[in-house]
Amino acid sequence: MTESFVETQVRLLLERQCSDVFFALLRRLEAVQDAEITLVVFDFGGGNVAFKTMLNRDEIVTAFEILLDHWLGGGRSRQPVPGVDAELLKLLGDQAKRLLPAGIGFILLLGSGDRTAYISTAERSDVVRMVETELLPMWRGEARGAN
Repeated sequence: MTESFVETQVRLLLERQCSDVFFALLRRLEAVQDAEITLVVFDFGGGNVAFKTMLNRDEIVTAFEILLDHWLGGGRSRQPVPGVDAELLKLLGDQAKRLLPAGIGFILLLGSGDRTAYISTAERSDVVRMVETELLPMWRGEARGAN
């Protein structure tokens, strides 16, 4: 399916916003060594998704597969990320909310593999659905998506 001019502009704007917020959060995390960051932003109404990450393709797939398994009760446990606690996640989440326009949500993942912490503005069931049907297929190369 071909994007219209307006759809392309909306997608490009979302990708730019994702990049801007990613680097703002990264600056905030400078004190936390080895805090790999992945930011996924999405349009609640339009279905557009963009992401920015420090992880390579295999690492991002593994991290989200482990999270998905954890969310679905599969038993794989997650380990804490050194230097990242609930207070820091809330601070980063609040900053992302301030920087993103109304109608744009996010998933913020810190760490990789089984050492992850996350915060999101979407309901967990919606995040699970997005990870299963859109994000993992895109990262595995099974679907076309924004990068």
